[in-house]
This record gives sequence, C-alpha cells and structure tokens, in this order.
Amino acid sequence: PSSRGVVKLDQAAHACLSRAALDGLEDYSHIWVLFEFHANTDMHFKAAKVAPPRGYGAKVGWLATRAPHRAVPVGLSLVKVDSVDAKNL
Repeated sequence: PSSRGVVKLDQAAHACLSRAALDGLEDYSHIWVLFEFHANTDMHFKAAKVAPPRGYGAKVGWLATRAPHRAVPVGLSLVKVDSVDAKNL
C-alpha cells in the first residue's frame, strides 16, 4: 500500500494510444492496471499452490501471489491515481 510508481504508456508500440485516450482519467481515484510479468522465467510452471516468501510457509494458489514466476505472465493491480501527465505518455 505504501509503494509508489509511474505507469508509462508506449505510444510507439500501440497506435491507439494518444493524449485524448487519457481524457477524464484524472477524475477517478483508482484504476486497474493489467500488465505482463516481464521477468517470468518459468512459463512451464505446473504447481497449483506455492509458498510465497511472506506467507510463513502457508501455500496458496499461484494466482493469489505477486510472484512473477507463473504459468500465465499476466498481473492485475488496483492503483491509486495521484496525477495524470498526458504530455509524457
């Protein structure tokens, strides 16, 4: 909850991205960010449950973890919108 970051959109890779696509985003308190775990080195992961580092040995389903090593390299985060800078996509 105390982490901060910046979401940068790659306009060169996605032609549909423009400044106009961000219009009104600043009116929301939170947004969902769908992303790819780019550091995933184990696409053939088979275990349904894993023991995350801060799980104190308890196993949970791998979709319930933040681990980048997963069968599907997709993540979803709910993030608070502090500001929107449409000049710097």
